[in-house]
Amino acid sequence: MLAASARHTRTALAWQLHSANCIRRSFSRVGESASAVRTWTSDDVASFAALTHDDNPIHADDDFTAEARFGRPIVHGMLHASMFGSIVGQRCPGAVYVSQTLRFRNPVHVGDTVTAEIVVQRVGGRGRLIEFATRSSKPGEEGEVIIVEGAARVLMPRTRIES
Repeated sequence: MLAASARHTRTALAWQLHSANCIRRSFSRVGESASAVRTWTSDDVASFAALTHDDNPIHADDDFTAEARFGRPIVHGMLHASMFGSIVGQRCPGAVYVSQTLRFRNPVHVGDTVTAEIVVQRVGGRGRLIEFATRSSKPGEEGEVIIVEGAARVLMPRTRIES
């Protein structure tokens, strides 16, 4: 029992130090940013459709999409928007997404390479509640094409262990 307790204490201390470093190094000041780049595949779309039961033909059916608004299959908006939470989770494990607004401006087609970026807009709650501007884009014929814009609120992990 003592060994398990000591292991738990070491794990908790390591998590505490990680969380403190996370908050100090990432997302502690207005203007700080992080980004991720991804190329979306038909396998990504098929996996998301199977998981969510969203089998709208606009995402995978070439014949259907040839006659539809976007001309070819598009990535699910929520799948693409999940990049924002992924950026936060990779930089600060233990952070909790509180809210997200999204404005979808342009589609993401299967095969598109996109960049998602989050930028700190406000730090509150003793440094734990962070508000971000969220934005994703892809290259276009005439420059950058904005895909999604929005805002997110994230609760960062505690920096000390509560008894």
